[in-house]
Amino acid sequence: MAVAAAGPVLTFNPKENEREVFFKRLEQYFIVHGVTEEADKRAHLLYSLSEEAYILLENLCMPQKPEETPYQDIVQLLSNYYGKTAVVWVERQKFYSASKSGNETALEWSVRLKGLARYCNFGQQLESKLTDIFVTQFNPGKVRTELFTLNENTTLNNAVEKAKIIEATLVIRDPVGEVKARS
Repeated sequence: MAVAAAGPVLTFNPKENEREVFFKRLEQYFIVHGVTEEADKRAHLLYSLSEEAYILLENLCMPQKPEETPYQDIVQLLSNYYGKTAVVWVERQKFYSASKSGNETALEWSVRLKGLARYCNFGQQLESKLTDIFVTQFNPGKVRTELFTLNENTTLNNAVEKAKIIEATLVIRDPVGEVKARS
């Protein structure tokens, strides 16, 4: 039997949440709260569904009821219905056409790039691809000029660290104390 749950309640609303992220978080919730029995997992999952998702699940499970359907079957039904079919070429096009926005920090830019690379299936080339786009699509200016001096075999972490240091040196304060970035 599972321990009483404490902490934030997970909810899956398909309009607001990514299915894959929700199920990863739910598995961590089960670990933290010692939920190991399939019936308990199913109960937690069913409780976590928004009304819309629960009604859909009822339709997907028919003629069974969700509370009679094995946990793994429910996960599979929801995954099949809500799962995104990533088209690698479309995802790569998004990745390759990305550029750093003016108000993004180097760290924010690197994190956004990693998100864009998620479904690109770059395999062993991931680090190289991330670094290439991070450096070459950085806004024109002092930071990018300095990044261009890096060795072509540098890592993404090294490029991000260098960019963060340069960004920090470019921040100035105007006479009224507002922080502004130098161009």
